[in-house]
Amino acid sequence: MLLEGLSGVGYIYGRIRCFVMVASDGTNSRAVYEKLRDVISENKELEKMVSAGRVEQLGMEIGLLKRENEGLREVVEGISHIRERYGLCLEYKRALFEMDEDLEKVVAVVKEYQAKYGELEE
Repeated sequence: MLLEGLSGVGYIYGRIRCFVMVASDGTNSRAVYEKLRDVISENKELEKMVSAGRVEQLGMEIGLLKRENEGLREVVEGISHIRERYGLCLEYKRALFEMDEDLEKVVAVVKEYQAKYGELEE
């Protein structure tokens, strides 16, 4: 074929020119050539618009993901505060348990003294 070496859009334009040369009526062939060239130009513009639309869509998706990430970060921070409070509760429970043990020891000593010396009078 005559246009084998051409690639991409140049190849398409070359094919249009060949088609136009083959057409029998000169005025119709020029109109067909112009129409095809306009269609190709329009396709290029549409391709740019689609590409820009895709970029805009990705930007919106990134924005949504950022908001979701922020929400998840707040949940994680809330969980860490709960863990801290739970840890404090455990420490208080341990302290109360130790105080109960100490109180039981004091009560045992008081009972021992009462048994040894009798009950105190007020």
